[in-house]
Amino acid sequence: MNKRVTARAAALGMTIFELIVAETWRGVDLSTRMGWSQTKTSRLKNGEKVYTVTDIAMVLAVLDVKGVERHELLAITDSLTEQNSSLPPAMSPISRARFLTCLERIATRLTSYSRTTLPPQLQSRDYVRFLADNNIVPQAYADNLTSRSEALSDSPSTTARFFVGEAALTPTDLPPDVTADLLHHLLRLAVRPHIEIRLVPDTITIPDSPPFTHMTFADHPPLVHIDAMNTSVFLEHPHTLDHSRAIITTLAEHALSAAATQTRLLDLATALADTTPTANPKATAVSPNGT
Repeated sequence: MNKRVTARAAALGMTIFELIVAETWRGVDLSTRMGWSQTKTSRLKNGEKVYTVTDIAMVLAVLDVKGVERHELLAITDSLTEQNSSLPPAMSPISRARFLTCLERIATRLTSYSRTTLPPQLQSRDYVRFLADNNIVPQAYADNLTSRSEALSDSPSTTARFFVGEAALTPTDLPPDVTADLLHHLLRLAVRPHIEIRLVPDTITIPDSPPFTHMTFADHPPLVHIDAMNTSVFLEHPHTLDHSRAIITTLAEHALSAAATQTRLLDLATALADTTPTANPKATAVSPNGT
């Protein structure tokens, strides 16, 4: 069996340590209850070793993790020895978001491409609320979309670059006030030193490419993450990595620069403000006599 350590092992370790913190424990408390050395516990936290399903099952038993959450974490553990893997299809929204957030925090750099949909890390609170209110995503999923966006904003150790199709910014069914809030949200993100947003003109097409995120890590091999149809897939095969790098090179050559993107976002926000109707005070005023 291949015991190659990957970033997914580190994300699992971080996920488990969030459960430890929730119990108001420290790593030494887990070591004591498991009969492990602190070195072994540290290797779990940092993803320095791939632990067996039995090891993780024992840890979860000590933490009193049961039911669906236990099944999900054991399924992730079982997939760590595979070069290509996926999260359990029926994984709960909160568990999926927590694992992906941990993975993104570990990354030193992530590059994301999405032509027609806005990456979760860039979605504003009002945008996510609109998705939930219109049954586009379940409320539980919406809550965790917001947490992923906030995690990226608060994680300057991860350099993030987003190539986004302009069509993703202004879908026709999005209310003007939500669109305006989204554009200003993107402008606030775009000026952060660790975040780069670049718009891809509609004339630029990348054949046969779903939305994806290419991640690199300080201590682990790179991977490509594809999140679609309630499934999260992790691809680590060299051919896939080379293909994603080639796409990123093409995008970098044809997308607007970061500065031009900021100008375009500001132009879109200004145009929206100019075309959004405002209330007429005379039409809405009510005289003292009710006429």
